Amino acid sequence: MILLLLIILLLILLSALFSGAETAFTTVSRARIHQLSKQNIYNAKLAGQLQKQMERLLGTVLLANNFVNILATSIATSIFIGFFSEGGIGIATFCMTVILIVFAEFMPKVYALQHAEKYVLFTAPVLKVIFQVLGPVVSTIQRFVYWLWHLMGMTPPRAMDTLSTRKEITALLEMLQDAQARNDLGMIRGILELSQSSLLSCYRPRNQVMTIDGNRTLEELMPELLNSPYSRFPVWDASPDNIIGVVHLRFLTQLLLSKQENTQKIKDLISAPAWLVADSNTLFHQLQLFKARHHHMAIVVDKNKHFIGIITLEDILEEIVGDITDESDRYSESSELTRS
Repeated sequence: MILLLLIILLLILLSALFSGAETAFTTVSRARIHQLSKQNIYNAKLAGQLQKQMERLLGTVLLANNFVNILATSIATSIFIGFFSEGGIGIATFCMTVILIVFAEFMPKVYALQHAEKYVLFTAPVLKVIFQVLGPVVSTIQRFVYWLWHLMGMTPPRAMDTLSTRKEITALLEMLQDAQARNDLGMIRGILELSQSSLLSCYRPRNQVMTIDGNRTLEELMPELLNSPYSRFPVWDASPDNIIGVVHLRFLTQLLLSKQENTQKIKDLISAPAWLVADSNTLFHQLQLFKARHHHMAIVVDKNKHFIGIITLEDILEEIVGDITDESDRYSESSELTRS
């Protein structure tokens, strides 16, 4: 009798361990566990490995928890039947239900919610052993469940992808209420959305861009360029659709001050061909291209290679930090020239 009671007590403790572990592993931040593993905190790397297989881990915990609960209830039922005959079944069911709910569900889960990080690190070794033992069984059950879903025309759930992680981060940040947090949230949301937005979300369409006829001379153009608050200008040849390059006002000014021949055509002063980028590029990809090529402006073209506008480094940065007002903006907010 005493041995059976000790076994029941042990099973209740195991049930409490599994219930708390389920709550802790679904509550603790993966980023936090990753940070702890970088700091070589004991069991952090092991916990991180388990988190990478969260679906199978939860299946293992669920299987183990149900097994110990059923076993504990069965042993308790056999004991109560010995004292109360058939009436012991109902008594055992009631007593074990109360005990399991209070001591093996409610209490460990509340504790795990309040100390998720410590709980995960503490239980990781035990769960690793159980995961290895019950892993094949869980995998079989998982495949069977997916097969049943397939028969019912349902799509099995997939592991959390980058998009769902991004949405989760954004949702958590939106819980912040103070003004500084809201400012930070705007920037972080902008960064997260860079890989989801194309250039069309912030590019400057061609009707807002003033281009330069490459056949005009430096001497002819210089007065109006000097009156402009901007510094980079797309140059076309033969047709405004044919952008052949970009000139910088500083370079043109240096030529003018050098007192060289100023009757050269602008198209002859272009040192490199126009950098054409597809309008389907994401803002994140374009930002990486700006960084790699050390350019501040690119010519945006559609799938037929037709000029449709420009994209600048500043345009992408404004998607993250908001509007950037500089001297050019204050000088002429309505100007259609390109910005540096």
